[in-house]
Amino acid sequence: MFHPDNITSLTDFQRNTAKYLKQLKKTKQPILLTVRGKAALVVSQPQAAVAAPPPRIAQTPKQIAARIRLALADRGPGVPAEEVFAELRKKYLEPARKRSKASVGRQAS
Repeated sequence: MFHPDNITSLTDFQRNTAKYLKQLKKTKQPILLTVRGKAALVVSQPQAAVAAPPPRIAQTPKQIAARIRLALADRGPGVPAEEVFAELRKKYLEPARKRSKASVGRQAS
């Protein structure tokens, strides 16, 4: 959020540039400039721009996939899908089948 003192119109900034540059040096806070009441641009000290991290560059799907593979490789060896599915069947399907068989036996009596 910008402090109200750091929000001004572009026209006022153009007319009083020296005043706003002094303010910028003194407070080291960026100034939000508006055009017709809407935010248009931000003026800040050069050190602030250098200190900010560079914006993320758009990546191709191949680059994204490579980053994911590298991240997963750091986790260690994977587990084959069939082993995972077998464990899930054992854990969830077999107890459900036992419960359904037991309930069928109760309904018959």
